[in-house]
Amino acid sequence: MADELALELPNDFESLSRLSPTVRGFLDRGSVPPDTIYTVALILEELVTNIIRHAYVDDAAHEISVRLSLEPRTVVIRVEDDGREFDPREAPPADLGGDLDSRQPGGLGVHLVREFAESLDYRRSDGRNVVEVRIAVPAS
Repeated sequence: MADELALELPNDFESLSRLSPTVRGFLDRGSVPPDTIYTVALILEELVTNIIRHAYVDDAAHEISVRLSLEPRTVVIRVEDDGREFDPREAPPADLGGDLDSRQPGGLGVHLVREFAESLDYRRSDGRNVVEVRIAVPAS
């Protein structure tokens, strides 16, 4: 079994429906525990959704590159896109106070990524955003 999954997704919401089952199957075959599979799928959905919604200023087709690697006790997520520069580490904190009606919208997805990640790295390389998230896999 390969310990890496590579996907190229178009920048549309239809691609999200294919992403989760593929990722879940790959991680399940790699004997990743169900809680970690859920976390990885959630993080990927948040990252890719944010790219589709916010990264592009045109209506052209773009490719979003998703790579998953299984390392001992770690799942490494790498997402690349050619959209506007965005470093998730520098996003303002999500508004978690008060009731839902009074909260400022946005930021919760990045908050979830930060909370679940063992590490979150970003770089801009050759006009592309490169986000790498490491998720710890508990010992079985």
